Amino acid sequence: MTRITAAAALALACALSTQLAAQSKPLITPKDYGKWEQLGASRLSPRGDWVAIPIARVSEENELRIKGGPRDTTIVVAQGTGAVFSADGKWIAYAITVTPKERERLTKEKKPIHNGFEAKNLATGATVSVNDISTFSFSPDGRFIAMTRYAAEGKKTSEVLLQDLTTNARLSFANVGEQAWADAGSLLALTIDTDAGAGNGVQVYDASSGMMRVLESSTSQYRGLAWRPKATGLAVLRTNVDKAFKDTAHVLIAWTNAASPEPSGLRLDPASAGGAGFPAGMRIADYRRPSWSRDGRIIYFGTRKREPVADAIKKSEEKVSDVEIWHTNDVRMLPQQEKQESQDLRSTLLTAWRVADNKVIPIGTDVNEPATALEGGRYATELDRKPYGWGWKFGRNDQDVYVVDLGSGERKRILEKVRHYFGADPSGTKLAWSDGKDFWVVDIPSGKRTNLTASLTSSKKADFVDHDDDHPNNVAPVINPAGWTKGGTSFLVNDTYDVWQLNLDGSGGTKLTDGAKDGVIYRAVNFAPFTASPEERAYDLSKPLYFTLRGKKTKQSGYAERSVEGGGVKRLVLADAAYSALVRADSAPVFAYSRQRYDQPPKLYLGATSPTRKPSSRRTRRRKTTLGGKSSCSTSRARSAFRCSRCFTIRRTTTRRRSIR
Repeated sequence: MTRITAAAALALACALSTQLAAQSKPLITPKDYGKWEQLGASRLSPRGDWVAIPIARVSEENELRIKGGPRDTTIVVAQGTGAVFSADGKWIAYAITVTPKERERLTKEKKPIHNGFEAKNLATGATVSVNDISTFSFSPDGRFIAMTRYAAEGKKTSEVLLQDLTTNARLSFANVGEQAWADAGSLLALTIDTDAGAGNGVQVYDASSGMMRVLESSTSQYRGLAWRPKATGLAVLRTNVDKAFKDTAHVLIAWTNAASPEPSGLRLDPASAGGAGFPAGMRIADYRRPSWSRDGRIIYFGTRKREPVADAIKKSEEKVSDVEIWHTNDVRMLPQQEKQESQDLRSTLLTAWRVADNKVIPIGTDVNEPATALEGGRYATELDRKPYGWGWKFGRNDQDVYVVDLGSGERKRILEKVRHYFGADPSGTKLAWSDGKDFWVVDIPSGKRTNLTASLTSSKKADFVDHDDDHPNNVAPVINPAGWTKGGTSFLVNDTYDVWQLNLDGSGGTKLTDGAKDGVIYRAVNFAPFTASPEERAYDLSKPLYFTLRGKKTKQSGYAERSVEGGGVKRLVLADAAYSALVRADSAPVFAYSRQRYDQPPKLYLGATSPTRKPSSRRTRRRKTTLGGKSSCSTSRARSAFRCSRCFTIRRTTTRRRSIR
């Protein structure tokens, strides 16, 4: 009896102590919810000396924090969003949204909600502010900025303001349909669309010299501006309306050097391009924007079948049946068909135009099948999933791969019934895929197929099957590969823990990491966006390679770095915390990442890696600044080999949660 009483007293004491400790923090009330903050994706300036941090609150009273410079300056912009740095790193521009109260008022009064715009000189603090700006973009040299106003009600054109950030001079262009900067310099292309059509045309403004060139003018409309990458070639679509058809056809116009004093345009008109090989009964559609090959030899565009007015379905006074019938041969379910209807109506067939000899090469044969122009301008591919429609309904995503030779126009099937297809290399001459066990490569010119991993899987040195994927299937799922190295010289793939560099001759490969011994998963970090070209997304092994880390059982996370000399891999940080995606500055070895735990708010770390730093024995002194207020210097045991120059902590309400019934 005494033991029971003592145990009960001890349990009561523990409960009281726990309750008193919990009561040291106030309870969360509905008024507190609006104070909770979320750290957005950070953006670094080109040199990494400034960082822009969006802060989102539940109350929607958001702000943008801009921090950096020689004096560690902090700039707070209420309702700031979408920060972009100029290429020279001297300016930052961002949109300013309306406050929640203002949005509520405008919505109630049925008035449009428009964003404002600001650009700030990071050295002098000079600010450019303009109201009612929908989009903005810096010139590639960072000297100019183009600001597009909202279109007036019922109109599709807008006013574009162009400001010289050096002299503060500002120009205005009216009735602009589209505008786009060339990749280099300060050339701005504009399409002009007036009400009567008399002033329609394509113009190029050289902002550095102040010279305006009219490339073409007519009463037609111009759409789909497309600059050649890293050059001054320009392409555009001009409408060609024919009352005999429901749709709108286009003429493709291209200038190989739009910056020349007297540029001459090349034209591809489907009405008179039969000799060039343009497919009969087709039109150039504006649903796909034209694009150039890097060497400027080929322009890619989209085509669709013409829709004669005579073939249009006649309207009937009879009630349309609302019965929906799904056929077992339909790969897509009815809700999916309805959701993708508008997308299907805008799908096009990829087509190539060889500019020099005025030849048209059809690539796509089915608007519902994806087609891709490969790097180098020699080949293009189209997938064909139709023979395997039944399997696609059950996750067996087989497909045939066809290759089109853009020189001869020859089309051939190069791969049949491939489950795991990974596209082409940066040279555009090889295709990679997996059979569920090994990785393969086929050389397009010769058709030779090479098993890249046979020596590794047969000797059980590596296993590329994703054993965590438990979907029932007749072909084993593989772990997605990292991708190609520069020039397509090797292929990087992942096994359960490590990254392998595969030789393209089938002789095996090299394991770049050694995570299996510690149960840590290594995955290569790609800093290029997903929309970048294969060449831009290729890994350059002549530079340090970075990896994300994740403990398969411990769930720890972090980063590692592979050095160029010797190829050694060093863990930069690995801890019981969640680390965000690693962000790198464009022109400096400066990185940013955030770290958080269940009991710690997110912190954004900014700095460079230190090859000589030893995390276990060094102590680092770093500046820690809370986003909510004053800064202080703190000395702590270094847990990271990143040489951290600044640390930003997001403020979060510290309260005790209670259940709401």
